[in-house]
Amino acid sequence: MRNLAQQLQVAIATQGVAGLPADKSGQRPQCSSGSSSVNSSTDARAYLTLGEKYAAGYGIRATTAEVSRQGHASPTLANQALQSTTIVEEEARQQTPGGPGSSAFEQVWRELHDGMVPIRGHAFIGLRRLLEEGDAETLGHADEVLEACQAGIQEEDSYVYLSAIHALAALVERDLDGRLPWLAEQVALEHLSVEARLNLGEVFLRVCKQLGDIAPKYRDLLVNCFLGAAKHSDPVVRSSAVSNLGELCGKLGYSFGTIMQEILACLRGLIRDPVNHVGRASVLALSCILKGMGPKLFQVMPHEVRDIYRDLKHIYQTTSDDVIRLQAQQAIDELSASTREFLKAQPQLEKQIKILGLPGQ
Repeated sequence: MRNLAQQLQVAIATQGVAGLPADKSGQRPQCSSGSSSVNSSTDARAYLTLGEKYAAGYGIRATTAEVSRQGHASPTLANQALQSTTIVEEEARQQTPGGPGSSAFEQVWRELHDGMVPIRGHAFIGLRRLLEEGDAETLGHADEVLEACQAGIQEEDSYVYLSAIHALAALVERDLDGRLPWLAEQVALEHLSVEARLNLGEVFLRVCKQLGDIAPKYRDLLVNCFLGAAKHSDPVVRSSAVSNLGELCGKLGYSFGTIMQEILACLRGLIRDPVNHVGRASVLALSCILKGMGPKLFQVMPHEVRDIYRDLKHIYQTTSDDVIRLQAQQAIDELSASTREFLKAQPQLEKQIKILGLPGQ
């Protein structure tokens, strides 16, 4: 039926010169005598070329009025054109994913398995939107969605794997207790490729940005995961892990004090890494910690502020990398802003009055 519809579409586009379906005897329908002028080889090749273009997807349909205006088209051919147009439109409606009775998740799920890259990428965008809206059907198929996102982040096209990263992050945010440990286990797999590790690191980064006040609950899980990845042999993976570590520690607040020494020792060691972008990521992570702490910095780690400032000044004065120097200057500015805010903070003038007892009671 599909081949017949394609042949009929070519017949419409070329006014019956090319692509007419054969009848049961193997002969094509005959046109009227008015089409004898098109029998020359030059005109036939031109019409055939035009028919091939339309068959390739240009999809221009001819109406009955347009067919009747042509001198070489018979009334029978006009009727065939009208019928074939109806067949093609009906088949298109049947193949449309978002047809009547199709839910939003079913439409997105069909697009995820499409052979065209742009459609798959757009499907992951729609999937992320459904997850953020809390679609019940999408959340009911969370395991299938997880497998689709896991396959999507390993795609080669950036439009697909970036959209899959956003969708996977939205899925993890919906079930942190169940999905976040699974995500940490995936990073620890030895057979995982570098590209897949980087994509998972991007998922972690987006999740950490949305944790907010509940970040201390997942502190141990995420810190162990990031510190393990910071020892990876590939410098790009180390950079990704250190960036995630800085984003997480900036949201820990007072709970950062118990792991302060381990994190600072790790960052000081990676700043001296021979690969430049690892050092850049380490200074950036330190800047994120200072920015996230704010004035609480002098309450969480009061004895480390002076050493951090001296380390940043030393990096700024001795490094030959312009990017590291710029990031060190930004970290110094963050530390200076936190110091000024802490020193200029006005004390709260409050007086508490407690009534221990009333007379006559």
